[in-house]
Amino acid sequence: MSNLILVTCLFILATCTPRITGPNYNQGRTHNESRDLRMKIVHKEDARMKKAMIKARKSASPKKKKTKSKNHKKIIR
Repeated sequence: MSNLILVTCLFILATCTPRITGPNYNQGRTHNESRDLRMKIVHKEDARMKKAMIKARKSASPKKKKTKSKNHKKIIR
C-alpha cells in the first residue's frame, strides 16, 4: 500500500515539475523574421550577461574607506 502511494507521488512530482529551458530562437513566421528575433534575443542575453559581469566585478573589488584624520589640521601661513 505504501509503495503504491510512494510511486504515485513520485510520478506526479516527475510529471508536474517545470522544465528549465533556454530561449526559443525560432519563433518567426518567415526566415527573415526568425533571424531578426534570434538576433534580438542574442543582444538581450548579451546585455544581461554584461550587466551581471559588471555587478560581479563591482562587488568583488575592494572598497576604499573615506575617513577623516583627526590629527591632520590645515595650517594657514
